[in-house]
Amino acid sequence: MLDDNRSVKKNILIVNNNLLIGGIQKALVGLLNQIHKEYQVTLLLFRKTGALLQKIPKNVKIIEINEERCKVLSEKLPEALINLNTLSNSSVILTLVA
Repeated sequence: MLDDNRSVKKNILIVNNNLLIGGIQKALVGLLNQIHKEYQVTLLLFRKTGALLQKIPKNVKIIEINEERCKVLSEKLPEALINLNTLSNSSVILTLVA
């Protein structure tokens, strides 16, 4: 049971393809470094690759999905995100997939 003075961190799920060096990825790393202390952040990557992985805060949970799931997500992204939201109990979902 939580003390009345403690608040529960909101969950945020962020979806991106990878952390290769690019504009979106650099902005994502900046965002994560700003919010990781205030929110429980999960980063869903299509591929867990890229030079920027080392700059992700340690308390950000990273999930990699396999090639088959990449195809499903790209074809049915809105439906898949609703399902992910249910599974992860996220308060906010942000997708950075072009």
